Amino acid sequence: QSGVRPAQNRKEKTVLPMKFSRPMIVAISLLGLLPYAVPGSAGDPCDNPCGDAYLSVGDATGRVGGEVVVEVTGSTGCCIRGFSLGIGHDTSKLRFVSGEAGPFLVDHAGDDLQFFARGNEDEGYVSIYAFLDISFPITVPSTAVPANTVLAVLRYEVLPGAALGETALVNSSRTFGSPNPVSNVYSRRPGEPPLDPALPDGAVTILERDTLAPELHCPVNLAIECADPIGTVVNYPVSATDNGDPAPVVECVPPTGTRFALGVHTVRCTATDDSGNSSECEFTV
Repeated sequence: QSGVRPAQNRKEKTVLPMKFSRPMIVAISLLGLLPYAVPGSAGDPCDNPCGDAYLSVGDATGRVGGEVVVEVTGSTGCCIRGFSLGIGHDTSKLRFVSGEAGPFLVDHAGDDLQFFARGNEDEGYVSIYAFLDISFPITVPSTAVPANTVLAVLRYEVLPGAALGETALVNSSRTFGSPNPVSNVYSRRPGEPPLDPALPDGAVTILERDTLAPELHCPVNLAIECADPIGTVVNYPVSATDNGDPAPVVECVPPTGTRFALGVHTVRCTATDDSGNSSECEFTV
């Protein structure tokens, strides 16, 4: 694994399977082939045959000009210390934005987790590496991965000129600044050979651009008794729905939970969807 470079920041968090044209590829890696052996206890399930192993990129749907979120999932009965995965994408349709480790890795490794997801838009791939523990001696035990575990979350921008329909996300090994290719593997306990998982591809379905603004739901003007000389904390229900974004961002100024002094105050709220459409409302307290 001499071609793998550990993340520079121990807490760095930067997160589908698709068929793709050759120019684009993503890579994910959890590597932990450390020189120290971790003794297992009698009856340790990690010492038993571990069956099938999977790393896969999920399907997702996005709109032209918007964002699409892709989950990388995995499973194995073997105890692993990390994984690596390369994912290619079509750069005429998608641009990699960011990635972060899934909660299973974060919860298991804590402060010992090293993770990064790095895109190369010139060649159309993303490389993802995760290390549960690279300290000496090892302090975080290797672990099996339950079925359908989200190992990473990747975010792509659907480019303004992207053609509608399906575009592939393809699992692929790549070379990262080294003559040694980084394979798509689970790294197992020290002294054990890497585990080669099945690697289902994924796809992003691209829909037409969303031009409709979210529907913002604001309260009518509120009359609240000022129960304290220093003012009263007021919470107001504001929400939004959208035709394409299941969770448009709602922001109010001042925000709900503000302490208002005696008098009349204006609250202005904005809802923005993942395609950049927005709507506004205002009311008084």
